[in-house]
Amino acid sequence: AAVVFIAVPFIILRRKNESFHRFGIDLEKFPLRHIGLGLAVTAVVFPLYAVGYHVWETQIEERQFSPDIDNYRQWPVELEAPQLIEPDDEILQIRTVSNQLWVEWSGATPDKSTLEATGDRPFVWSHSAGFSLTPDTATDPAERWQASPQTPGDARLMLSARDQPDDASLPHRLQLDLRELDPEIAPRVFVGTAEQDVDEPIELDRTHWWLILWALTHLILVALPEEYFYRGYLQTRISDLLGVSEDDEPSTFLGFTTANWITSGFFALGHLLVPVGGSFSPARGAVFFPSLIFGWLRDRTGSIIASTVFHAGANMMVLIAAVHYF
Repeated sequence: AAVVFIAVPFIILRRKNESFHRFGIDLEKFPLRHIGLGLAVTAVVFPLYAVGYHVWETQIEERQFSPDIDNYRQWPVELEAPQLIEPDDEILQIRTVSNQLWVEWSGATPDKSTLEATGDRPFVWSHSAGFSLTPDTATDPAERWQASPQTPGDARLMLSARDQPDDASLPHRLQLDLRELDPEIAPRVFVGTAEQDVDEPIELDRTHWWLILWALTHLILVALPEEYFYRGYLQTRISDLLGVSEDDEPSTFLGFTTANWITSGFFALGHLLVPVGGSFSPARGAVFFPSLIFGWLRDRTGSIIASTVFHAGANMMVLIAAVHYF
């Protein structure tokens, strides 16, 4: 999608020998004042968004608000993977689903091997099915747990921040070791979808790196391509079709130009047509409203730089706020 959003306008403007500067997508320079404006608008909008998001999550979605700086630690993104199922294979897979850590043993063979989980702080398994769990210390929660399959078939463990008691939290570092393996029936081990040597311990760290990764992802692969196409190319084209020249003062409604209103409608429609999690969500149409601010920044500065910065900031607002609701 990012390639299409950039390539289509680029090819058209090149063929017609039109000025990229007029479309606000001349990216040879990045004025600091435009970057500063995008950041300033982000700083103003974020508190307002946080209040609205809180009301939505707690009153409409009926989720629990549990603010904690530790919520900003996340499992590695490569663990977010679909479940692997091989009919004739014994598989141990470690993966995450919505930042819940799942340890799934398909075709588990009882009494042949044990999984030892060691954290850097006491923790409690949120859910266990098919495993016999034994803490290594007399206290519960413990920093080390022994997990053994009870019956042939599937066994699952789940670790979630929402289910930790007051005297425990998710470990920052978790090590998983397979013990007492029978080499003839040792399971294949997958971390996410990457297979790993069963003789090597699996070390998982919950870090803040995901914030940097997603900030760069939303800036470069989401915000920039979408602003390039919608605010740079489409909004300018619509303005041309409405007969607005560069020297004219465009008509506005509630402070936003007609071209901006129309572009925001297309922007919302584009999001509505893209399913999330396999289903279409009417709530995605709400991007219409921040889109108006994106378009306003484009009209105010004559460039997509400020709108791109704010667009990435708006996307990150969702991720920064969402980690505190369960």
